[in-house]
Amino acid sequence: MTGEASFALRWSVAVSVIIIVGLLYAKERREQPQTAPVSLTTYSCRDFLTDVAKPNDAERLLRSLMMVSWATGFAASYEGKGVRADQAAFKLVATSLGDICRAQPQAPVVAAFVSEVSKLVNAKTN
Repeated sequence: MTGEASFALRWSVAVSVIIIVGLLYAKERREQPQTAPVSLTTYSCRDFLTDVAKPNDAERLLRSLMMVSWATGFAASYEGKGVRADQAAFKLVATSLGDICRAQPQAPVVAAFVSEVSKLVNAKTN
């Protein structure tokens, strides 16, 4: 077998393996129950509290961290001395988000958080 034929055979085998693995992965993903994607308008405080209560569930952990990240960015936009989104800010926002959500479990997370930040901003300017 020539070098070119050997290369072509190895390339064909590699591509075939990649296709088979991809098809098996797609089949496995279709068979697993899928959850609805996160929407900022419908993700409730109850959803957030349920998600943070199960940190070993990767999907729930990811959703809760996305909300904490969004909330930290939103709060940072009001920072007067430059945007602050460091580790301490994330901890502060995560704790605040938990407190806000425990007080308003039916509310959408975004609405509840924006309302609380607005109260703080208004209190600070008055």
